[in-house]
Amino acid sequence: MSEAAVRPYFELIRHAVDGFVPLEKFALDFMALFSADRYRWPGDLYEILNDVFLDADEYVPSHSENFGDLKNNDPQLVIGDDEFMARLKRALSKLAEAQSSL
Repeated sequence: MSEAAVRPYFELIRHAVDGFVPLEKFALDFMALFSADRYRWPGDLYEILNDVFLDADEYVPSHSENFGDLKNNDPQLVIGDDEFMARLKRALSKLAEAQSSL
């Protein structure tokens, strides 16, 4: 596997972490990219990317009018802006580490 295969994911996450892409747009873009990807990722990279996909699926913008109700009804399945950003930062770090070993 080449570093080029990981680059779109790395760049998309980095742009969200750096604030160039709103989290709502990032979540949609990442889920679309990962869903369409037919590459068979090695275990460690798949785990990182799949975790981001699952986080994007659980993300509800904190300013959303139904965030409070959703969070109260099922706190395990809803994350807001701060938690999503923290998870993206961890994923970016893990992805950078995995990329350096390619």
